[in-house]
Amino acid sequence: MARWSLFEYGLSANNLVITQWRLSLSRQSQADMDVFLNDLAKVERWKPPQISSLKGDSYTGLRELRWLSEGVQHRIFGEYDGEKRFAMYVGCTHKGKIYKPPSAFELARKRRRDRNNGIGEMYAYEID
Repeated sequence: MARWSLFEYGLSANNLVITQWRLSLSRQSQADMDVFLNDLAKVERWKPPQISSLKGDSYTGLRELRWLSEGVQHRIFGEYDGEKRFAMYVGCTHKGKIYKPPSAFELARKRRRDRNNGIGEMYAYEID
């Protein structure tokens, strides 16, 4: 069974958005994220509740990877990017209707648009 490949958006190899976001999390949340992504990469077909589509016409095609850590919902917004490939554009947390960063939805749209316009690149996200 082939593993999924994960990619993250960055303006350069030193400016990777998911890696930087991960480093802003607590050690426990980093560990939970690592376990979640590692386990998800081994699953043949992704389905809810681990993944769902973002709502709204302006977010068509964007999805969110979902897990809980330390009582807080964690999300990565991205999109399918070929067979068993997922492009990640922004990481965020949310509790109730409060997202951190509050601009997470717009950042995902902007980064996808920028990528499609040749601004920034996708870099392999290494998981164990």
